[in-house]
Amino acid sequence: MGKILIQLTNRLILDILEKNLNFKRECHPIIGDCITLSDFDAYIFSIIASLSYLNNEEDDKLSKFPRERYIVYNQAEEYNFQNGLFDRSALLSLFNTNTDYKKYSFIKDGNRKYIFILEYRDIPDLQEKINLTIKNLHKNGYNEKSFLVLLKHISKSNPRNFESFFEYVVSKKFNSLGFMTDSQIPFYYGSGTPDLTAYNISELNANISSFSIVELMTFRVFPRKVFNIQINKKKLLKDEAYVFEAKVNQPKAKEQIKKYLKLQIFNEAFELIPVQKKVRGEIGLVSIDREGILNIQKSLEKPQIDLIKQRKYLQWLIDYIKCYLLANLNAEELEKVLNSANKDMNIDDFNSFVKNTPLSQVILLLKQYFSL
Repeated sequence: MGKILIQLTNRLILDILEKNLNFKRECHPIIGDCITLSDFDAYIFSIIASLSYLNNEEDDKLSKFPRERYIVYNQAEEYNFQNGLFDRSALLSLFNTNTDYKKYSFIKDGNRKYIFILEYRDIPDLQEKINLTIKNLHKNGYNEKSFLVLLKHISKSNPRNFESFFEYVVSKKFNSLGFMTDSQIPFYYGSGTPDLTAYNISELNANISSFSIVELMTFRVFPRKVFNIQINKKKLLKDEAYVFEAKVNQPKAKEQIKKYLKLQIFNEAFELIPVQKKVRGEIGLVSIDREGILNIQKSLEKPQIDLIKQRKYLQWLIDYIKCYLLANLNAEELEKVLNSANKDMNIDDFNSFVKNTPLSQVILLLKQYFSL
């Protein structure tokens, strides 16, 4: 079978969301064929897939919550603090769900949200269509902030921004399989940045699982009792780490994946491409068929793993995860948590706390401030 790219039509895009993630599909009187989902799911979708909320109060009429704004560290196994979740000069919150909610209360208002596809030729055409859509929504009594737009540039090939769309879909799919996931995670210098990673780690499964890492910062605004249940009762025989490289307008991504595999920390590697082709060697494939159903093909040969290197990487990952949990606290609460471990409110002490405090203890400390 040849390498045949599948064209991402509007129908197929909505089919993917409906058939793989069980989102409800409907025909809206103003925006037409669309997906409807909860305010929480819409917020996470907007972060991972770079969707925008319509917002008449913004200069460009769009509110954006890109994944890269919620950063902590810039490299794997390093603790070089970056402005993102926290202000590196004072450890105050910069960008997290708490700060987003204070400025944009519509991300959690209890209302259903709608995702629709907006095709455009160029920026003037895009702005004209956004303005007209908001005008029609207002004319018919709708709040535009309940609508998220999936932008699709009109071209002969699949638009590149749909790589993050696939990252979101596959992330949620692997969450449903018990994996923790992240997109655009900090990685090793000179090795590139994986589009998506997935982890099944014994230390996490006793406490948290089935989330994307960015979701861990949302528990204060969107309460979820995730730590009071045993999510994965089956004891893991080994930890697992998967890596994915997404492409939508070319049929292969093997050269970049080979760079990831050289590190010997991943149990599985996947191309993430809407393509019809056979899997060969040590790289698998996550694709779709022409009906929009995800197809996961594992590699025929297993990559070589260095368990010592992998364990060191996963231990850093657990520390990284703690940062997103701690981002649920305000500055006063974070200072009290650090003080309880004889630490002060500065970067060095924050990193020391993260490295030396077990995940289970971090969770117990968080429970003093809000319900989990």
